[in-house]
Amino acid sequence: MYDTEGRPVTLHRLFITPDGRKAFGGQSKRAMPYSARRTMSGGYVPIAPIYNGVLGVAEGLETAMSVMQATGLPCWTTINAVNLERVNLPKEAQWVVVWADYDRESGRGQEAAFRLQRRLLEEGRQSVVLFPENLGNPKGTDWNDVLVTKGIKAIPDQDAVRREFRRLKKMTA
Repeated sequence: MYDTEGRPVTLHRLFITPDGRKAFGGQSKRAMPYSARRTMSGGYVPIAPIYNGVLGVAEGLETAMSVMQATGLPCWTTINAVNLERVNLPKEAQWVVVWADYDRESGRGQEAAFRLQRRLLEEGRQSVVLFPENLGNPKGTDWNDVLVTKGIKAIPDQDAVRREFRRLKKMTA
């Protein structure tokens, strides 16, 4: 994970079983210990290089990887909603797709996504927020849930993402 200055902070680990499921139940994700002089707040894990100014961001690693698999677009993880809201992306990310979580009870994923979008627009960047459909999960739904439950075609492709940016441009013109 990198901090808001782009400096390495820690390694984020995800333990999986040989068949690709999370190992250790709720303890499958862990960050390595890191220096007190660094913070993960507002940080990110850069999974793939920014492509022609386009970058996706998502809370979870699984969500970011699902988005990349489905769309072919780069997507970084912020690990959680607090970091999503506060993430400091490199200036070269001018077209940012926020692959938001739908948090059923708290609404935290939705709130963080819209706060990030607002800030990015204030910075002069283009940003759209995409939410997964409510699949009826008690806690909520993310894009990894959509991929696992409904398949790759249920995730917006690059053309759908372009249409969203065009729609945003018309709304803000």
